[in-house]
Amino acid sequence: MKKLIADKQFIIAIIALVLVFWLLLSSSDESIQKNTDRLSSLQELIDSGVSQACSFNSLSDSSDTNGAVLVAGGKMRGDFVSTIKSDSGGTVMKSHMIMDSTHVYIWSDGPTSVGVQMSLSAMKSGSYPEGSGPFDLNRKLKYQCTPANINESPFMPPLEVSFQDMSVIERGASDEVNTNILPDTTPLLQ
Repeated sequence: MKKLIADKQFIIAIIALVLVFWLLLSSSDESIQKNTDRLSSLQELIDSGVSQACSFNSLSDSSDTNGAVLVAGGKMRGDFVSTIKSDSGGTVMKSHMIMDSTHVYIWSDGPTSVGVQMSLSAMKSGSYPEGSGPFDLNRKLKYQCTPANINESPFMPPLEVSFQDMSVIERGASDEVNTNILPDTTPLLQ
């Protein structure tokens, strides 16, 4: 029973992480932008081939996010502080993302040391079900960037975080939903 509760809490934490990144990078283009040095997408920053440190602020009706992004050698690391707005004020979440040539790793600061990893090719091809993919790499934001000499260490997923594969989580959640919606056909014991 405790494992089932822990599994449900883990799934809720993963959904919250994905929601933060979805809100951050797929909200409408009508959001108010600050630090207007350069309008670009994460994909354009990565593809530029320039090692750089960038920052941005993004304000929208549902969230306020500021972030620092490092890009070098086709890799990206982002550290973000998001305030998810609500009637009761808002919830602050610190989250992180690393993207290398094959995977994306996402985790947040908090009581659990868990995160999610997903295939970069599956994310780019849109093979995740609608609403479960984390964000649009081609969404334009206004970044303030400066050239930087960046070593490999920021692009290494932290060892203290246990990363779960998104495709496995989605399969498990789907299996649990299917199990819970099927009627119980077990004969009653008398």
